[in-house]
Amino acid sequence: MLKLQGQALIATHTMNEDDEDHRSVWVILDHTKDATTLFCLNRPATPETDLDIRRRLPELPEGIRILQGGSMDGFEKHLILVHREPLKMEPAVNFSSKFSISMKPENVYGLDDEHTANCRIALGFDTWNPHELEEEIREGLWVLRDISHVGGTFFKVGPEELWSRLQAQ
Repeated sequence: MLKLQGQALIATHTMNEDDEDHRSVWVILDHTKDATTLFCLNRPATPETDLDIRRRLPELPEGIRILQGGSMDGFEKHLILVHREPLKMEPAVNFSSKFSISMKPENVYGLDDEHTANCRIALGFDTWNPHELEEEIREGLWVLRDISHVGGTFFKVGPEELWSRLQAQ
């Protein structure tokens, strides 16, 4: 079994364009023999979802981007706060100095406009069949990248640009 936890998964040019994941970038939160849990970094939330979250969190700075992390969504349980240094949240999972997450929704309180460059919110996650994912990696449909490399780009560009920027690197 491959060690995938904490890595970025990037769709390759060989993926069929009819597949909704053909230009996606994911972070693997966990990878076991039973399931792979991950969330998407480059799907902007729909305008309706963005508006709903901002209504629920009126103190959220306007410039913080909200992403659709996966199909298992829900504000109360599946909000993933993605951040980098110098923004420190507790509790947090530090994948690298350039990429950390916190799944504690209360951490969004106290964010202000200066945090917009260092923080994104991803709503939800997905679980995939680990054996199927490993086979797709072997087939060349996905490439793995170090999360610190992806994190450096993630906070510099918009979600719509992330996949193409990572392909060019």
